[in-house]
Amino acid sequence: HGEHIDLVLSTDSASFVFTLDDTSSELVSDDDGRHRASYAVNEVTIYESGTGQVKQLSSLFTAQAVVDLYAQALGARDLATLTVLSTPDFNSRAWSQVDDVILHALPLSEIEPAPTEVVASVFKGPAVEVTVTQGSHALTYVLHASRGRMLVDDVLLPVTRRPVSLKANIEVLGPLYGFARGIHQNNLDIIRRYSGGGLNRKIWSQTTSVPDIGFALSEHLLLPIKSIQSQGDQANISLTDGIRETNVSLFREGSRFVVQDVQLSVGDGEGQQVTLLQAMRDVLAQRFADENVTPAGYEQAPREGQYVNPL
Repeated sequence: HGEHIDLVLSTDSASFVFTLDDTSSELVSDDDGRHRASYAVNEVTIYESGTGQVKQLSSLFTAQAVVDLYAQALGARDLATLTVLSTPDFNSRAWSQVDDVILHALPLSEIEPAPTEVVASVFKGPAVEVTVTQGSHALTYVLHASRGRMLVDDVLLPVTRRPVSLKANIEVLGPLYGFARGIHQNNLDIIRRYSGGGLNRKIWSQTTSVPDIGFALSEHLLLPIKSIQSQGDQANISLTDGIRETNVSLFREGSRFVVQDVQLSVGDGEGQQVTLLQAMRDVLAQRFADENVTPAGYEQAPREGQYVNPL
């Protein structure tokens, strides 16, 4: 096939395909003056008749070692190693959205810092799914071959009321915890990074500090997770400690999720529920009215102290 050769050997139970690549940049002359090409085995693929599995030796030899390293890195929250051993898609959607501080804060109780014991491996050509017991949980590591290396593309978790995909969890939890970190530190640069265009335009561009809306925001944003719902470009995270409740809506802006709005509740009574965006707009409007200043991007309404956003 052009610059490579497939050599097929068959038995009753399996077929073995040896893929040999032409490693010579030009033909080589032997002692008799004849020209010969130089070949080397690049891959061996095993097609099992009974199971229907397709195994590549490069995957077979390295998959378990990669899983062991990845499991150790997850347990230690070692972001540098996780990045090296992950596929570009995993890095883009998940690990690029967090730093060491956020990664250590993420609620990943299903991933314990414990040795792995392989339960089963399913080979699908260049892809491998390795199910292991890791501490008290069973996890499935999904690996893909990329440029001659086995890289982890996802980890499947034993969870309910949230995606089983670790990638899908982190791509929304990372922005939430980054947003909460910015709120806790009163750091608008961090907050803007994890906020959607609406929050940035209507709130954060109008102030130099986080407006006080009467709720402990950072505490509400770090309540235990009740559920995560993600579909397409929209996601919702529900959090509660049994008394306080928080619902965070996120949407995909470009290649990543950002916080769109937050609903907070401490009970069913009047004034015990607020929506973050509207509550902060009310606080800022009152502040500007007291200072007799028109905020950027707003127009003064006919009644004194009232502002409307033309956008």
